[in-house]
Amino acid sequence: MNCTRFMLRNEYFVNMYANPRSSLLVSSIFIFILLSLVSFHCLLFNLHLRVRQKLHPFFAIIFGIVIIMHVLYTFGELVSHCIFLIFPNNSAMFYSMVLTRLSYSAISPLCFGCVFERLFATILVAKYESYRNWFLFLVIIIPPIAIFIYFDFIHHDTAYELSAVSLITVLACIVLYFFNRKMTENCENLDFVATISVSEKYQILENMVVVRKGLLPILILGLLINLSDFVAYRITEKMIDGKSDCQQHKVYIPYIIFNGLSVFLEYCVPLSIILEWKHYRSNLSPCCRRFFGATGKVAAITETNVQIRNALGKVISKHPTTSEYFDNLNMQWG
Repeated sequence: MNCTRFMLRNEYFVNMYANPRSSLLVSSIFIFILLSLVSFHCLLFNLHLRVRQKLHPFFAIIFGIVIIMHVLYTFGELVSHCIFLIFPNNSAMFYSMVLTRLSYSAISPLCFGCVFERLFATILVAKYESYRNWFLFLVIIIPPIAIFIYFDFIHHDTAYELSAVSLITVLACIVLYFFNRKMTENCENLDFVATISVSEKYQILENMVVVRKGLLPILILGLLINLSDFVAYRITEKMIDGKSDCQQHKVYIPYIIFNGLSVFLEYCVPLSIILEWKHYRSNLSPCCRRFFGATGKVAAITETNVQIRNALGKVISKHPTTSEYFDNLNMQWG
């Protein structure tokens, strides 16, 4: 067997004794996986555009950018695998790898920005639902941008630091969730309920839902993915024989196992948000019809399956047509 160059997940290049066609097969498998991941993230972003009016605009913008970064990160890796498959030595791969790195590095700071925004939503709970001061939005978005610029352009070794940022953000999410949950429990106290408005109750519930069903899945699953990738990489580096430039395939078995787990967790990120968050789940069916090009027509209303009744239960139209319904209504109220 020849020493063949493989491109694995996370743009990890290895040399392995294998048939040259095996490299094409591996790249094709990764292209299929990444293409499906891009589709799921695009579906999530499409759903987000549909439900954005139900969310506060500050959170809708930042969380939408988080989803876009997931799309760009996966798309950049997809392009890299396509270039490696078709033009293995093409310099264009450098730009796709830069896109992958920058978009991945932006996810953790932006999630921190989402939590920062929810902190203000908790502090200003009495009026935040109708609060639209865009200066506050600049205050919220500047720290994530500063974290991203520092870790990616000044301090280039970002793997451990971004994981630390994600861990701190997860802890902040948990604190915010239980704090808002405590406020929800207080709402059951009649004396406390009399002192707060409906807007405050809505904002407290929104804070809990956003943190539990939007931010925590991305952050916790992201940490688990990073942990799995780190273990896979460290075990593989320990097993590689430093004296040889080419390795046997058994050396990469732990890497394949842990990366299989990482791929499964990556699928869980968009799916957990779509299936758990009611706003997204309720728009899934019409969005899928539009996203995948499916067409559907509403079944025609027939005389046998519909009857229109008034408030007293009397049938006022045996033939469910609009004109007859309003004619009967005018006669009854005329």
